[in-house]
Amino acid sequence: MMKIACGPRAWLVAVGCAVVLGFAYANALDAAFVFDDEPAIVNNVSIRRIGDLWTVLTPNTGMGSTQDGRPLYNLSLALNYAVHGLWRPGYRIGNLLIHLVSCCLLFDIVRRIVVLARPDGGDASPPAISWLAAAAAMIWAVHPLHTHVITYAAQRAEALAGVFILGAFDAAILALDRGSFPAAALAAACGIAGGLSKETTAAILPLVAAFDWAFRDRLAAGGAADRGRRLRIALYAGLALNLATLVAVRLVIGGRGDTAGFATAPLDAHLLTQARGLWIYLEKILWPHPLVLDHGYGLVTRAADVWPQVVATVVAAAVLVVGFVLRPRAFFPLVAAAILLAPSSAVPVAMQTISEHRVYLASAAIVALVVAGLGAWLAARGAANLFAAVCICVVIACVSRTIVRNRDFATATSLWAQNVRDCPENPRGLKNLVGLLIRDGERYDLAEAAYREALAQPLLAEQAAAGLGDVYRQTGRLAESQRAYSAVVGGSPRLSLPRLTALVGLGTTLVRMQSPREALDPLAAALDPRWDQVRMPPDDRWKLVGRGRAAWAAACRAVGDDAAATESLSAAEAVAAEHGVAEAVARACDELGEFAAAARLWEPLAASDPALLANLGVSRMQAGQPDAALAAFEEAVRRFPDDPGMRANLHRARQLIRSSSPSP
Repeated sequence: MMKIACGPRAWLVAVGCAVVLGFAYANALDAAFVFDDEPAIVNNVSIRRIGDLWTVLTPNTGMGSTQDGRPLYNLSLALNYAVHGLWRPGYRIGNLLIHLVSCCLLFDIVRRIVVLARPDGGDASPPAISWLAAAAAMIWAVHPLHTHVITYAAQRAEALAGVFILGAFDAAILALDRGSFPAAALAAACGIAGGLSKETTAAILPLVAAFDWAFRDRLAAGGAADRGRRLRIALYAGLALNLATLVAVRLVIGGRGDTAGFATAPLDAHLLTQARGLWIYLEKILWPHPLVLDHGYGLVTRAADVWPQVVATVVAAAVLVVGFVLRPRAFFPLVAAAILLAPSSAVPVAMQTISEHRVYLASAAIVALVVAGLGAWLAARGAANLFAAVCICVVIACVSRTIVRNRDFATATSLWAQNVRDCPENPRGLKNLVGLLIRDGERYDLAEAAYREALAQPLLAEQAAAGLGDVYRQTGRLAESQRAYSAVVGGSPRLSLPRLTALVGLGTTLVRMQSPREALDPLAAALDPRWDQVRMPPDDRWKLVGRGRAAWAAACRAVGDDAAATESLSAAEAVAAEHGVAEAVARACDELGEFAAAARLWEPLAASDPALLANLGVSRMQAGQPDAALAAFEEAVRRFPDDPGMRANLHRARQLIRSSSPSP
């Protein structure tokens, strides 16, 4: 059984980590809510009433939101909301506290493993080992990669999974080294809690098994062989409850929707993509610049595009397996990193093929290995002071880089602008940037400027041209819109999301330009069944299909084919209802003059979101339903009595009704 000698105490390490984390994240506490923060926190109605515990513990939007199928994660957000509502610093402080616990656990794990790995097999730890473990914990605490887990508030799921994995692992080490059944029970409890937090905690059982294999000859495991067997049976049975919990949660609550899960992406393309992602992760651990929040949904489909990474991955895997068999203790940190990364990399997810936050816990193993190796090498040469100086410099550099990275999160716009600059192969970054510009004050001028700047980037040029067509169409510059869309349609014949966007946009523009017959060709191409085979975000796909159906209906009506128009409108409404894209289709119907269909689509939307009552009223008025429109405007004023816009809408509606009424 190992003995830990004097050195920095755990409380001293905790204080040190807390201080450097305070410096690193002081400018991040009031950063914007971005990306998944909105569905997970801002719009997450399940966290609003913590007294309704069943609702809190069974989150499932059916859309693959971050909270879906993660009871403890959702409960932690509900606790934040109960204390301070949507006050942004509170969520980052919660993330920091969780991360701080993980730092303390890492300190304890590293010093225990380094003692066990000593060549002399000594049963006592010199103080230097505790200082080495403290250095590893301190550097990992402020690694800039963790901004994607702390500043990006919704990724608390990663931090929670990390604390339960490390807690279970630390308790398992203690159980195996001291033959402690209570420690085995604690490991099992952490595993169960992890299963209620995130799916990646499935790494706990193989992680402990790999450690047990590597250090079995150094572990007491209860002394007597019989006690050791009984302890291991109890420990592994308890850790298996983590997997049972994950299965039970999926059966009771449901899965992760369309964003994750088996068979949501072609396996061969997924593996090629992960071969590329593995080396991106390693690069970001060793040199965290630039950092990218979202790498998009793109898949590598040709091995020729990533053959160096594929070869390097195969060689690394072979070396890892052979090395672990021959020298298990030396290779354990690398095996641990692979095990910790495996759950999120092995599953062929749909929409986040590479995500830097996934390497959060795996980076702990790499950091600990580098720090331990460098510390041992310098100590053998009598350069302990140099080691301390290097560690201090690295901590300062990490804190500085973290502060700079946090500035990107100041606003959602600044974050997506950085994402576009540093990851141009991700079209979602440009889409999100422009979406924010239009949503925040309808800054179409800034949206146009962003698209024009993106035209210079070959990987974004097609998307930018289609986006310019959208901006021109939405601002009434129809001739310019037609030219922009035509440039995309007449370019590469490759089936892609920008090309589908341009076909639907061109058809819509031609209908509005009173050229319905010319609109039928691009719309027919957009509604071709071949598009079903093109990989794109489901939300984008169904919005375009619904809009295309609405535009086809308007074109058919304009050329006198009312039967086809009615059929196509029915298809558009069915798409809207089945795939949750009613608002996009309703706006398309309004734009194309199909006001009765738009009103039908706005009705259920306004029932769940009263802010849309004004849209419903306008569509009803345009559809020749003045009484129903007036009722919608009156309800809007009742719901929002202090909103001058709602009162103005009601006033205009009453004036229009009076002016259209026959004189007595």
